Amino acid sequence: MVTDRSRRGGGTFGCLLSLVVLIGIVYMGSTLGRPYFRFQRYNAEVKSMARFASSLSDSTIRLRLRAQVDSLGLPPDARKITIKRTTTPERVVITAEYDEVVQLLFVGEKILHFTPRGESGP
Repeated sequence: MVTDRSRRGGGTFGCLLSLVVLIGIVYMGSTLGRPYFRFQRYNAEVKSMARFASSLSDSTIRLRLRAQVDSLGLPPDARKITIKRTTTPERVVITAEYDEVVQLLFVGEKILHFTPRGESGP
């Protein structure tokens, strides 16, 4: 049996370390990415409701946004929707506010604060 003694054995540790770092990045991205993705979808719906607010009643807007909150699995605080209408100039501002708690490995609990907002008018 012939062995190559000139080869160092250090290459596997570097590969292992790179793999661990990659797994950590994927874990953090998926753990923190989900709440941000849900926020983006909810915020898009809030903006959409603000665009069409002139033809919708406040109760219809609240009903549709609360249905979106339920379908995305957002915390109950996201259901507290504020709708402000002004007549001069005609403008509608829709806001909500909620927190999501995320458990991170080695870091612990992290609270993410979100404030979706949509407005229409000048």
